[in-house]
Formats: sequence, C-alpha cells, structure tokens
Amino acid sequence: NELHSPALSLFVPCPNATHNIGSNRDKWVPRPSATSQRQLAMFTFLGKLVASIALRHKSPLVLDFPSLIWKQLLNRPVDIADLAGVDVPLANTLKLMRTADAAAFSPDVFEEMTFTVMSSDGREVELKPGGRDIPVTFETRLEWAQLVEQYRLNEYKREVDCMRQGSGSAFPLGALSLASWSEFELLVSGTPSIDIDTLKRHTQYGGYEESDGVVKSFWRVLEKLKPDEQSLFVRFASGRSRLPASASDWGNDFEINKMRTPRGQSPDAFLPLAHTCFFSIDLPNYSSDAVLRERLLYAVNHCVSIDADYNARNIQSYDDTL
Repeated sequence: NELHSPALSLFVPCPNATHNIGSNRDKWVPRPSATSQRQLAMFTFLGKLVASIALRHKSPLVLDFPSLIWKQLLNRPVDIADLAGVDVPLANTLKLMRTADAAAFSPDVFEEMTFTVMSSDGREVELKPGGRDIPVTFETRLEWAQLVEQYRLNEYKREVDCMRQGSGSAFPLGALSLASWSEFELLVSGTPSIDIDTLKRHTQYGGYEESDGVVKSFWRVLEKLKPDEQSLFVRFASGRSRLPASASDWGNDFEINKMRTPRGQSPDAFLPLAHTCFFSIDLPNYSSDAVLRERLLYAVNHCVSIDADYNARNIQSYDDTL
C-alpha cells in the first residue's frame, strides 16, 4: 500500500482508474516525471526487492501493475492492446484516427489539437520540437497517432529500466526467458486473494432478496471457484482484480440485480451482465448451481465482450456465443 500511494510519489493510478473505465482500474504505473537521481535509485531498489523477496525467497510482493509494465520488466515488446489496458479512451481515439475517413470527422475536431499528448501523470508533453505550436490536421493525423502511441508505450522506460537493472543484480532474469508476463506477475505477486465474506458484507440486492435461491446459489458457486477465478469475477464486475484493502476504501457496495429476461425464454439462456462503473451485475434467475457456474465462468473469461459500461458489443444470450 505504501508503494501504491502518494507517499513516495513513485507511482500513479493508470488513466483507466482515473477515468473509471475499462480494465485494470486498480493498477498503478510509474510516474513518468519521477526521474530525479533519488527517485531512479528508489526504482532500482524496488527491483532488488522484487528479485530478493519474491523471486529468490518466493514471498509474494503485491505490485498492481498492468501488462504494459510486466512485459517491459521482462524486456518484451508492447503494443496498442497494452496501451488500452491502461488508457482505453486514448486507444480508442488512436483507432478512430487511423481507420475513419474524412467524413467521420466534424470540422472542429482538429481545431485545438496540436502535436502534444497528456502523460499518465497529467503533464502536457510535446511530441516533436515546437509541438505545442504545430496544429494537427486530417492529413497529419496518422503522424500524430504514431507519435502518441510511441510516447505512451515508452513513457515509463527510465523507471522500468531501473527496476529491471535492480532485479537483474539479484536474480538471473534470463531464467525467466520462457515465462509469459502473466506468469511473471504470479511469481512476484501471487494470486489475488478474494475475501468472500467481506464481499457479502458489502453487497446489496435489486429485485432479489438475500434469501432467494439464485442468490444462495451464486454465493455457493463463487465460494467454490479457484482463487484466480474469483479474481476474474471481481475484475468482471468492477474492472479491478482485488477488493478494496480496507472498509474506508469501498466506494460503491457490490450490487446483484435481477436480470429481466424476455417473456417465454429461459433465464438459463442468458449470461450475467456487468456494469463496472457501478460494481454491479445483472444476474438471471438460473435454475441450478451447475448452470450458474457455467454461465458465470464464461462471463468472467470474456469480460471485455459483455461489460455494458466498456464495450458496445453487448452479448447477453449464451447461445449467441456458441
């Protein structure tokens, strides 16, 4: 918690957390402006802690980083999908700039755009010398998009390089050459632990009562899921992989709402639907634990496709996914 706090000024919440949209809303990224000699030395020391505590002694050190950081720590390439994992509005803007034709842009879209971009810590950064005074036009939009992507994928390079250098001084990173970024995350931070009893205490119901059969079925199923599956559920419902650390950190309580399914159709034919901005799900009145478990696991493993607050593709019918 001290690492992921303003106390050290080393990390900031990723833009998805700031905008409360998309995935990884509980993730932190290095502060791009944390480049003083003292701050870079602290990043190097953190890398040594990762190697010594987590990799050598196998004691988890919880670091809530997105794939963009874990991949760079392994010196792996990153791309626009990793950028969307920390800043989905920007990734969508870049996609629009690259794929839309002139008719899709209103005349005023480029009026105030210059060759600048906002960094993850809220600073205006010039993408080329004198960029603040160079307007973006339809003809130069692709150059702007390329420069933005290049900057935002590499804005943490100095900090991450220091962390990698620190880790490499205490652990042979070559031994991780075959590990994926997600496997590396598990090695360092372990599997997120979800306290189901805490989640129950912070749950409200809409259209259901706590005593209803499907509600009891939901909790039975959730309690029996593996820890990584429980974490996926929390991510599906809230955009975060962990529950708040303390009672004071809870904003909205979790909410289970009854899904209104079309008359004449079985609720078993539908998937649960998440509203991550409100930490809530719409839950069909499933007929059994087995059906609920199957539908829930499908949902949590395809969360981007069926999060109503994140993606326009709103799949609800389970049959539509087959």
